[in-house]
Amino acid sequence: LGAVMFDGTVLDAYCRVVNGICYLDLNTVQQYLHSRFYYSEVSREIRYTDALTVVTAALDQSGWSSTTAGVTDEYTESYVIAFSVGETCYIALDFIEKYVPVTHTIFTEPDRVVMESMAFKMHHFFILEKLHDNNTIILFLNGAMVVQN
Repeated sequence: LGAVMFDGTVLDAYCRVVNGICYLDLNTVQQYLHSRFYYSEVSREIRYTDALTVVTAALDQSGWSSTTAGVTDEYTESYVIAFSVGETCYIALDFIEKYVPVTHTIFTEPDRVVMESMAFKMHHFFILEKLHDNNTIILFLNGAMVVQN
């Protein structure tokens, strides 16, 4: 188990890293990332829904489907999308990122995942100037100027 940081704050939550993939428990996902992820103990599936689409993935599988306007498309990932340990359902952060504007980095020693929302990034990074002739970008980062070539 590893610690979870989101937008610079350590959460009261833990992640699991399995085969290089970070998984968050459903409660953490719903509380901090998006409330449209659901788990059905009866069908043993996770679902994500929006106004037009229903996404479904069975536990312990790498396949998932997306249904929009009655048309279903099937997909396969290179990792297990979700699994359960006891009564707790875990969802791969790589899968969550398909539907939530967040990125993550996994660190070891100590084990942790650092997630950043796009809103957080936009607040802390913005382009001051882009010089087209040499592709230099000058960024403003937490009060300091950073030059990127």
